Amino acid sequence: MPNPEHNHTSPGASASRFAPQSFLAPVIVLAVCLTMAVAGWRYTDQLTRDLASERFENRVSDITVAVEGRVAAYELALRGGLALLNAVDDVSRVQWRDYVGKLNLPQNYPGIQGMGYATVVPPELLQKHIETLQRQGFPDYAVRPPGERAVNTAIIYLEPFDARNKRAFGYDMFSEPTRRAAMERTRDTGQTSITGRVTLVQETTEGVQAGFLMYLPFYAPGAPLFTDGDRRAALRGYVYSPFRMNNFMQGIIGKTISDLGLEVHDGTAKTEQTLMFHTQDQAEDYASGRRPMFTSSRGMTIFGRTWTLTFHSLPFFEASLDRNMPLLALIAGVCISLLLFFIALSLLNTRNRALALADTMTAELRESEEHTRLLLESTGEPIYGIDTKGLCTFCNPACLRVLGYTAPEDLLGKNMHQLIHHTRADGSAFDVHDCRIFQAFQLGQGTHVDDEVLWRADGTSFLAEYWSYPQRRDDEIIGAVVTFQDITARIQAEHALRESQARLAAVLDTAVDAIFTVNQFGRIRTANQAACRTFGYGLEELVDQNVNMLMPEPYHSQHNGFLERYARTGVPRIVGKPGREVPGRRKDGEIIPLELAVSEIPGGAQRNYTGILRDISERVRAREDMQAANAALAKGEDFLKAVTNNIPGLVGYWNADLRCEFANNAYLDWFGKPSHEVVGMTMQELLGPDLFARNEKFVLGALRGDPQHFERVLTMTDGSQHHTLAHYIPDDHDGHVHGFFVLVNDVTELKSAQLELEDRQRLIDADMEAAAEIQRSLLPKKGTCSLGLETAFRFMPSTVIGGDIFNVVCLGAQHSGLYMIDVSGHGVPAALVSVTLAQELSPSGDLLMDKFFALPRPPEAVLRLLDSAFPLERFDKFFSMFYMLYEIDSGMLTYCNAGHPAPMLLRAGGVLELLEEGGTLVGLGLGHDYVQGKVEVQEGDMLLVYTDGVSELESPEDVQFSAERLEELFRSAYGQNPEQVLQLLTGRLQDHADGRPPDDDISLVCVRFSRA
Repeated sequence: MPNPEHNHTSPGASASRFAPQSFLAPVIVLAVCLTMAVAGWRYTDQLTRDLASERFENRVSDITVAVEGRVAAYELALRGGLALLNAVDDVSRVQWRDYVGKLNLPQNYPGIQGMGYATVVPPELLQKHIETLQRQGFPDYAVRPPGERAVNTAIIYLEPFDARNKRAFGYDMFSEPTRRAAMERTRDTGQTSITGRVTLVQETTEGVQAGFLMYLPFYAPGAPLFTDGDRRAALRGYVYSPFRMNNFMQGIIGKTISDLGLEVHDGTAKTEQTLMFHTQDQAEDYASGRRPMFTSSRGMTIFGRTWTLTFHSLPFFEASLDRNMPLLALIAGVCISLLLFFIALSLLNTRNRALALADTMTAELRESEEHTRLLLESTGEPIYGIDTKGLCTFCNPACLRVLGYTAPEDLLGKNMHQLIHHTRADGSAFDVHDCRIFQAFQLGQGTHVDDEVLWRADGTSFLAEYWSYPQRRDDEIIGAVVTFQDITARIQAEHALRESQARLAAVLDTAVDAIFTVNQFGRIRTANQAACRTFGYGLEELVDQNVNMLMPEPYHSQHNGFLERYARTGVPRIVGKPGREVPGRRKDGEIIPLELAVSEIPGGAQRNYTGILRDISERVRAREDMQAANAALAKGEDFLKAVTNNIPGLVGYWNADLRCEFANNAYLDWFGKPSHEVVGMTMQELLGPDLFARNEKFVLGALRGDPQHFERVLTMTDGSQHHTLAHYIPDDHDGHVHGFFVLVNDVTELKSAQLELEDRQRLIDADMEAAAEIQRSLLPKKGTCSLGLETAFRFMPSTVIGGDIFNVVCLGAQHSGLYMIDVSGHGVPAALVSVTLAQELSPSGDLLMDKFFALPRPPEAVLRLLDSAFPLERFDKFFSMFYMLYEIDSGMLTYCNAGHPAPMLLRAGGVLELLEEGGTLVGLGLGHDYVQGKVEVQEGDMLLVYTDGVSELESPEDVQFSAERLEELFRSAYGQNPEQVLQLLTGRLQDHADGRPPDDDISLVCVRFSRA
């Protein structure tokens, strides 16, 4: 047994032996822990500052990008004004006001003071200019400031023309150095420019702000713009906008920004003279002497000027820093250090327990730090994380809210697939192996899904869109992060929109009555399904055919004359009058009775009509049955009721004393009265005094023996209003009128469909006319530059707007160019593509001219660039094109033909050549195959360029004009000038079409070459 005496150690000896060792280990632990606590405090403090600095720089970048984007948007608005001046000759004050008004500057361009135009006035025309403006209603108008100058640029348009902007009316901006510098820069470069810091003439004595102005030059259309001298000679004025700097910046950042201070200086120097804007908080902060925590300075180049934007953080921003976190980390570290010190001191002999306790506390500390990090990174979008087993590792409050859970513990550690993704929308089980959320960590790649459902805590599901991305640590996938959102409302809105469109399309197709729209020439433009069923034709057999195909003789032969007479006199026979019965002819030759109502669609350059026809075969048979029944009335009223109650409409009989003798069930239901009350009642008692007074003239007409047909809006017993078509048919057997029959049909749905169709037709016609006007504005104008070319052209538009465009341009001092384009299809899309092409092919652009070498590009190079810029998959259009380049000195003509009808070159003696070298249509992606043709032309040689609308023009007998006939006529015109040639050709084309408008646009350009 052990000896107690042997093992005994005195307390003093024990203390002296173990005290140094016992104290050293806890001290080392305390020192290390305190060092780690201080390091953690410094790291947390620096991390907090770094995050705040990053957030500060993000705010600075957002505001900088917003300023750049807003300036670019204002420049686009100015370019719209420049486009108006280029498209419309001599823009009036009203046109300018209407254009600027449609831009809605306060709503769409906040901060802009207005949009104006300043015209260049030579000194010798100054007095005439002033007198012209005074005659326009401005007797006090003058060009300011007074004095003689080499050039004047007077502001004549500035909208909105309010009290502040009227102060700038007539001001010569070129007289002030800062404005003049920007105006000279935009004049010589053709690019947008802005001024330095100025005080606008719009300022009053109160609330004066710094300002600047933005300019774009307006050159004479068609003038060459290759050198500074060309541009100065072609300058006609400036489109410009003034900006008050405070208003401009407030339109971007609002009246105040609580977290940042901002100064904007003109240039790189920061002085009172260059200061253009500062926030109120920035000024107050500087005045207090406070030193901001964060500052940043950004330089920005805007249309030739440099702005310096200086930002610094304000107390509100700095207050958002979590300054408590580093302190809490330090306090926690000190507390833990002391705790570990005492634990190490007291449990030195139980080392294993101390180590286990330290490990546990370290794990808890790491878990606490991880939770803190996740809280810092949480967002308003639902987010959760899973490990490689699919167990939830974290979730944010938005995730809990959307899924219907109350606490993170409801999700943490649980399999998310089994919890929220276990079942498909149709109720079938969702196998975890098919789960695309898990594929993020299984395949190591992100997934995006928007066609599945997620399940809430209460067992309900919702349509979800989610993104699942793998989560990595040290290149090892440890799980995935999933972001999702409830898209139920979005899907419902999309479904509602599709249903609304389907209902709109179904209105006409489900209408019982046949509905047509017909143009002024009697051609059918649209027809619904009921029209096809009624007449036995397919839709393609009806559209663009003359509506008289549906009429038997003599109406078939007379109908075109009816239309011409109405167009000439305006006196209608059936237009706008109540429905009348007419015969119709089906495809199989059967003649059927119809009820016809015709109305004219108001608006538009041409007359258009809506026709609504109802097959009244049943009604006619019913009427005949009713007349037969009346003849046998004495044999039994029950038989009469049996017949009339099956007629789809109201049927009644009123005797000469205007008392009801009979009313069918529909009649009784309409007025909500039983038969014994209605029969014997006077018409005035049944209809009431107001409705009877409105119908009295028709009643008297029926009693005279004249059938009456009219429409009426009636109010039902439930308060609803219905459109009706009424017929009063006299009972005039044995030579006397004994009374009259009443037939009434409810045509409410038919009337609604007719009104809706008329509204849509008006909108379509207005859009088509606007597009056609834009297309016509892009055609060559008188005085167009055409060196070495004597030109004449014709443009004969079709009834449906198309995609023809052509022009003759000067390309330097020795070259002229000519292009003609025919875009596939018709309508607004084709016209928009042609307008875009015309803008791209402007001689001031860099497509026709190589600006580096100051030489025209070869034709095949131009077509290759267009083939790349206008791909079929982008515009859903392709086009044919002929482009030629003529050099005056050498007489050399180079060209490229991309699927266009071959132009005809007529030489001396009547020899004719076709210019066919080139390639396929533009837009098909085959531009690398284009080849270029060259021919040398002589003095007097002529060229005819045309579109396929010429050769495919059809006569009334459907015979095409043909390219062969065009070639024969062109040969016969040898020796005439281009204008005479086109007079001959257009006359023959009109004769061939018998005066009808073409189905496709017709474009013709005739050129005679010279060396002058």
